[in-house]
Amino acid sequence: MENSKAKDLLKRYSEGKCSPEEAALVETYYNQFNVGPGSELTEETLEKNLDLVWENLSTRPKKNNPKLWYSLAAAIAMVTVSVGLFYALQPRHTLEPSAVLSAELNHIAPGSANAVLTLADGSKISLDSASKGRIATQGNVALNRGADNRLVYTNGRDVTTTNMLNTIETPKKGEFQLNLPDGTKVWLNAASSLSYPVAFSGKERSVVLTGEAYFEVAHNKKMPFKVRTGTQELEVLGTHFNINAYGEGRGIRTTLLEGSVRLNQIGSTEKRLLKPGQMAVLRGETFEVEPADTESEIAWKTGYFIFNEEEIQFVMQKISRWYDVNVTYSPGVLEKKLKFGGIVSRNRNLAVVLKTMERTGKVHFRLEGEKNIVVLPNN
Repeated sequence: MENSKAKDLLKRYSEGKCSPEEAALVETYYNQFNVGPGSELTEETLEKNLDLVWENLSTRPKKNNPKLWYSLAAAIAMVTVSVGLFYALQPRHTLEPSAVLSAELNHIAPGSANAVLTLADGSKISLDSASKGRIATQGNVALNRGADNRLVYTNGRDVTTTNMLNTIETPKKGEFQLNLPDGTKVWLNAASSLSYPVAFSGKERSVVLTGEAYFEVAHNKKMPFKVRTGTQELEVLGTHFNINAYGEGRGIRTTLLEGSVRLNQIGSTEKRLLKPGQMAVLRGETFEVEPADTESEIAWKTGYFIFNEEEIQFVMQKISRWYDVNVTYSPGVLEKKLKFGGIVSRNRNLAVVLKTMERTGKVHFRLEGEKNIVVLPNN
């Protein structure tokens, strides 16, 4: 019985007759079974897993409860989620493809691991083309690139190197991971930079961030870890948190997932303590603390965009950074304060992401030149 229902689902999927929710779940398992890009989703592929597909389809949360959708997204965070989940949260519309969704936009691929490392002497290393293994030394500290492409600093206890600073920068359409000399793990988002000493010593571990990064700080109660971003300084002993310091009208946003952090406004007595599940937003001279949507705040780290009723300009800011495109708005778009909610993989080409947004019936897009995207309202 269940197996036959799942086969029927697979048949409807192959014929393009699935609802967005059904298509999302089929494609989730499609990716979970490691079917390569361009492969066909056949009955043989899912034969041993049909009951599991149907079980998840039958118990899926109703689309009028966005929080449950985000919980589902978190549960399957290790696989590529179908773009169907994005517009499953929105009214369904059938739209004619716009010019921006034509084949000429398919060349705009998503970002990837890409960064430039500036050493203490000012020399630069392009990390997207650097080979595996040792790529440089700084004093007695070795800089290695592992099989997972992560940059790792080892033997960072040599005090003679503490005055040597390195800076890693990601361009638009880039991201990178590294292990700092103390073992702290850092995920750096697109258009971001991190400056840090080659070896930590003294009473604190201090780094400077622009853009956005997620930190898993190695515990050391004798040497607090500090992150400076613009007018904010964050201090921890060992914890997991995300800092978004792009600004762009949203302030400096700090989201705590584990442990505790203390936030200071540089040059002021303004301070805040954060608990797990909270987010602090520094606007001007004031911190605002509120419950955090942790899934959407760190979705970029696991390869997704998750939008929780975000206004169009903030959605497009993320897309602009990740795909390295310019975005402009036709008159009246921003005044409508259009909001979007849902999830979409950051591994899809730009044409797929924009087509998904168009299916909400709220906007459509036009391509001008090589990479200039114009956002237009649906009348």
